Amino acid sequence: MTIKRPHESALACIAVDYPELNVTNTTEDILHEYYFLKTPLLDFKILIIAAEGYAQSTYNLQIKVYLDDVLKITLTWIETTLTTKSDSCDVSGWADGKHKITIKKVVSGGTGRIQAFENWVKK
Repeated sequence: MTIKRPHESALACIAVDYPELNVTNTTEDILHEYYFLKTPLLDFKILIIAAEGYAQSTYNLQIKVYLDDVLKITLTWIETTLTTKSDSCDVSGWADGKHKITIKKVVSGGTGRIQAFENWVKK
């Protein structure tokens, strides 16, 4: 399965993964960690995350996005069938230089499933 991608000229994909991963940890666990270099030519204003997943029964699954170790986005699934979620946050205040992006996963119980996720930046 693939996520329906936005089609805007000022959009750039910075990370993609299709882990098809079962999540069983009830404490946050790192899914991915990487760095983004902001420069005057890479002056993006918005970070977007889109992901496909589902939770089991009465539990929920969460993907949390930390920017420079500060929680900025939380996607939550209570659905028991594969569902796409997305959200964004403002990064216009980032200074030029290297910034850490950490994506964590957690379930409230049972097993959740992360099928895919993508990160985008937008001017």
